[in-house]
Amino acid sequence: MKKITVALLTASLLTLSTANANVQAAGEETPAAQVKPSAVHYSDIDHHYAQQAILQMTKMGVLPLTGSDLYCPDDPVSTEELATWIHKLIPAQLSALSGQSGESIARIHAAEWLQETTEQAKLTSTLLAVSYKDTEGISDQEQHALSGLFNQRIMIGIGEGRFAPHAPLTRGQAALVLSRLTAALNKTAEKITTATADLDGDGKEDDTVATLGQANGDDPLRAGGFLGFFNESGQLIRSFKLNGEQALFSTLHAQDLTGDGRPEIVLDTDFHGNGGRGAHGITVYTSDLDYEAQNLVLPSERTHFAIDYTQANKTYTITSPDNDHQWDVHLVGEQWKEYDPTVWMQKPYVSTIDAPYTVDLTDGLTTKHWFWTGSHVNGIAIYDQMWSFANGTWAPISYGLEATDPNSAPLVKK
Repeated sequence: MKKITVALLTASLLTLSTANANVQAAGEETPAAQVKPSAVHYSDIDHHYAQQAILQMTKMGVLPLTGSDLYCPDDPVSTEELATWIHKLIPAQLSALSGQSGESIARIHAAEWLQETTEQAKLTSTLLAVSYKDTEGISDQEQHALSGLFNQRIMIGIGEGRFAPHAPLTRGQAALVLSRLTAALNKTAEKITTATADLDGDGKEDDTVATLGQANGDDPLRAGGFLGFFNESGQLIRSFKLNGEQALFSTLHAQDLTGDGRPEIVLDTDFHGNGGRGAHGITVYTSDLDYEAQNLVLPSERTHFAIDYTQANKTYTITSPDNDHQWDVHLVGEQWKEYDPTVWMQKPYVSTIDAPYTVDLTDGLTTKHWFWTGSHVNGIAIYDQMWSFANGTWAPISYGLEATDPNSAPLVKK
């Protein structure tokens, strides 16, 4: 089989076609980014100031579909809804709100959560104190939140110098500030690994999939990042949360693995970050599942191989768990002249198959695993596991063994 070499691409600063929020003459909040209309259509958002933000956030999967043709942009958003939507953008730790009552969330309390989110994402700006006509008596923490969000143009008031701190945040306003937060996050993101794909079904591989890590921050592993889908114009259309290892130490593959004409996205994460044969995590984003993520985990019953060793001819014999197949591994070369595994391990020899260390997409989806006994350095084979997608999940099917050295003779299967 074709050998895949895992390599991290050089990081480069990500520039997205999202603009800063601006302010209308009347002071009303306006969309942070203009996007092409998606298939989503709500009859009550035409010409609404938050129309483009609602479409953008819905297309990205941050806002769920309402199940009708109404979005109700001027209705209050609930506290639970806002927390859920923020978490879809970034795994922020949101504090308990003091003085918050009822299902809707006051604008001042929403501002506290949004400011916490920007700080945890290491977003920085010049912090100039901002004063509104109607915010007298607010706490220092609330004032800090209003100033921070204003300076980053994420939440800027309702016009005429007012913020309406105790008014409920509306669904339209929520979409708008989340759109602006997305633009701020993208400006501080770093494109780590990329792959081209045909995400929109136009027959051209001119769209991009990329892992994104936070560029500013002293602990990028803790900060985590995102998997982003970008159209041919470089515009972010969907995003998925990633942990730090996934954001920084992954290789991306885009290929149609289910036969539906749309690409699956395979995220191959090197947990050790060294490009070696240590444990990796393989996550598949499947088009049939609207790119829901699934981790490939080898069933434990697939790892219980019987192993024997014949000293006379320096040969390991490996027997499959179902006893249907055997492989002989001949140790050839001067380096094996004095080799005797009985010196440092006792029978029965125990097989260990690691988590996958890479994937091979030459003929479907195959994960490759380091197969060893006694000690990790005593690798005696590479375990190849084929996977198939059926009934909404990826399941292991056929498997095989190959030599650890691609230049050596193949294993003898009996």
